[in-house]
Amino acid sequence: MHDPEFGRMMLALRSPRKEGRGMRVVEASAIVPLSPEEVWDLLIGDKMHQLVEMPEVSVVAVKDFQIRPDGTARYVVANKAGPSKTWHTADFTVYERPHRSVNRVLDSPFGGMFYGTYQPVGEGTRVHWRWEVEAQNRLARLLLPVMHPLLARSMQQDLDALAKSFYPPEDRQRPSAARLAGPGVIVLVAASVLLVYLFRRRSKASRR
Repeated sequence: MHDPEFGRMMLALRSPRKEGRGMRVVEASAIVPLSPEEVWDLLIGDKMHQLVEMPEVSVVAVKDFQIRPDGTARYVVANKAGPSKTWHTADFTVYERPHRSVNRVLDSPFGGMFYGTYQPVGEGTRVHWRWEVEAQNRLARLLLPVMHPLLARSMQQDLDALAKSFYPPEDRQRPSAARLAGPGVIVLVAASVLLVYLFRRRSKASRR
């Protein structure tokens, strides 16, 4: 069912950009059975450390969380990428708890702008994420078409896993899309592992 208010909120939040060779758009959304304040604090607030304790979510570490004098946040986070992990810095320019956020993705081969809205609905909070993924170097630009579906799936899986963790116990037994994804997931995970390896190798070479 179309929600006009939600649509207006998204239009006010951003000016959509078109995808290009070095930029792809990733979006994910889910209804989490918590209040907007609870969802905000858990996903991008001072309770993010609780995500690390959820094995179904890709976040494996959060550090250097700070709220600056202007009220915006900045922190460093690590996500699972196969057997490895990738780090990036989230630097917020809009941090309007518990309604909307905008942050730059820094210190990563895949950067860009990340937009979030947190809208109260009858069942809880509708979370909508949009990441305008920008390749930060030539290698990342070449791999972006391969990584794009992996990033999209990871974002959606994180929101679905978070929502499912707060469902009643009987609803948690439903098979998730992540478990039914099939061989394509193996290819995408392999690509992410290769990407991490290539960037580490390149980084070591540049320090010599």
